[in-house]
Amino acid sequence: MVKAQKKEVAVKPSSDRIEKALVENFVSLQKVLVSLSIKIDNLTEKTSRLLDLFEASAKSFMEKGGENDVSKKIDSLLEQNKTLAKGIAMVYEKPESSLPSPQIPSPPVQGSMEGYQRSVQIGESANISNSRFKPLPKRENA
Repeated sequence: MVKAQKKEVAVKPSSDRIEKALVENFVSLQKVLVSLSIKIDNLTEKTSRLLDLFEASAKSFMEKGGENDVSKKIDSLLEQNKTLAKGIAMVYEKPESSLPSPQIPSPPVQGSMEGYQRSVQIGESANISNSRFKPLPKRENA
């Protein structure tokens, strides 16, 4: 019987600690929720004031006739955009045949050697007497 009482005593203090921790956590959670609620209310109020400011500026803009000025500028930009788009389209749609093709000279045909000097052949280089270079001595195969 003594052992059973000790277990109950040992369980009781830990359950008290858990209960106390739960209460403290619940209280701190409530504090956080209250703080969050206050901040959301402030945000709602500031958003409302911002919307009122936008409405007042829109009314002022309409009274001054700014709509006509802005619409004229937008129309001007649209016309410029159309002109640029047409120009770009014309550049890309222009057929290749209308562009001047570069003239590349064709190589001469082998039969016609007029106007060209004949290249020196390997065997002929030794027979040239006016050469600035001396021929290399022939090597003997060992």
